[in-house]
Amino acid sequence: MKCKGVNGVAVLDIVEIGRKQAYIFASNRLKEIEGASMIIRHVSERLPKELSLPYFGKNNVIMEGGGHSIYQFNTRHEGYEFNRMLSRTVLKQFPGLQFYCVMVDFNPEADLLSDKITELSEALAQKKSGHAGSLRQYSYGIEKLCESTRLPATEIVTIKDEVRFVSAEIYAKLKFAQDNKLEEYFADLQLSGLPVQMTSDTDVLEDGERSKVAVIHLDGNRMGEKIAKFRELYQIKEGESVRDYNQRYREAFRQFSNDIDTKYKAAFKAAMVDLYSRVQVSDEPIALNTYNENGIPVRPIIFAGDDISFIVPGPLGVEAARMMLEKLQQDKLEIDGGPGSRKVSMTLHACAGVAIVKSGYPFARAHEMAEQLCRMAKTRVLQDGFERLEEGDASALDFHILHGDWSGSIRQQREEDYLMKDANNQAYSLTLKPYYVMSPSARQSVSGLFNQLATFQVAWERMTDKEKIARSKIKKLRECIKRGPAETKRFIQLNQLEDYLMGFKDTPLEQGEIFTYERCCPYYDAIEAMDDVLLFPREEREL
Repeated sequence: MKCKGVNGVAVLDIVEIGRKQAYIFASNRLKEIEGASMIIRHVSERLPKELSLPYFGKNNVIMEGGGHSIYQFNTRHEGYEFNRMLSRTVLKQFPGLQFYCVMVDFNPEADLLSDKITELSEALAQKKSGHAGSLRQYSYGIEKLCESTRLPATEIVTIKDEVRFVSAEIYAKLKFAQDNKLEEYFADLQLSGLPVQMTSDTDVLEDGERSKVAVIHLDGNRMGEKIAKFRELYQIKEGESVRDYNQRYREAFRQFSNDIDTKYKAAFKAAMVDLYSRVQVSDEPIALNTYNENGIPVRPIIFAGDDISFIVPGPLGVEAARMMLEKLQQDKLEIDGGPGSRKVSMTLHACAGVAIVKSGYPFARAHEMAEQLCRMAKTRVLQDGFERLEEGDASALDFHILHGDWSGSIRQQREEDYLMKDANNQAYSLTLKPYYVMSPSARQSVSGLFNQLATFQVAWERMTDKEKIARSKIKKLRECIKRGPAETKRFIQLNQLEDYLMGFKDTPLEQGEIFTYERCCPYYDAIEAMDDVLLFPREEREL
């Protein structure tokens, strides 16, 4: 591809879909969410090629996907025409989709591509920050309104014998979902023989016994630092021309972006394989035998690099998130600056939030809950930092089982329902969440981290062992835990449970105590989860 345009100046063009989450979850209906997520992928990866512009090809692409793409054009006119055609198509075909395009001049003979990409990102951030929602009259007050968007309805659709009035935005989502196969748009999440059943049918996704689904949101840790490390390693070398450096940086940057995307998708697929194999041999009361034949039902929502969201049956949510985090940790992101540069290997840590809700619960609110849980896990990792974590980073998971509705703030609910005070006005916590997800070797390198998922696993196994402890006692124990350490200790001694409700490998407890030295209870989370979460046996060395 020729890189020189008028006066030797080309342009870099960044195209980004704005407020992706808001667009996807503008509706609470799964079919509409499915169409929205497929549209974002279509606009990011397929639509530019379908414009059939004579000057546009794969050599123009620096990176693309996940609603964020960077292109290079020979002239500003080519970039302008590309943006005009792309924007026009989006506005006509996909109403409601927010779209940003920004260009900067780029002289491949004089400008360093790494600096120009930074400049491009800054220009995009400035444009987005200066974007003000224009005042617009959407309705005259006489139209039938769309139930999902509250905008004037433009179409009438019939879904499962239900006649609905829908806005142009919702109609576009429904039509796209109807005209395109889910499996095709998420083909990169499937392997030959992979036991995953991609579905948009809520009845298939929900757990048959409890009618619950798990909405999972996962986000990579410290990706900005990883990008900064990449830039640090890819510096122009002595005697290297700017053109040669730009070509080398371009190829490496594209590979770096692809590696992140590929590794996260590979971790998801490996987790699904592992999950399916565990389900097949499970003898838990939540049998899940119906999944043995058709595979694990799953609904991908967002798969954009390290930004992941998907839905699985409720009881499998915690295990699905844990397995994906573990698979990520087993892989390494390698950055090699080329001959004469050092090679850096970084562990892919991430955090996950799992919202377990009734299948009829609005998916937009469930996803918001999952995002909040993910942020709380990230906050915990940042707070502990190097003082408690060997690398200053780790993977963590938080989950919440919703009964009824919620205030909209997980943090507020935790403070109100899980932070208590005893008769002496001493504070104590009923929960250890968020939980760290660590390999056995990593757990041995840290100390004082009692909130590890391995601890929750053992507590859950003890609470679900009906031969060792009756459910009636568990219910009474739960009420005692709420009243504090002193009441709990008396109950344990009275019922002679000291030897059974003992400490953990990572969480030593004094005899008869089930509160840590920080006055947190490792058992309350397990009691809450025993009916709605399925965990699979782990090898002893893992715990």
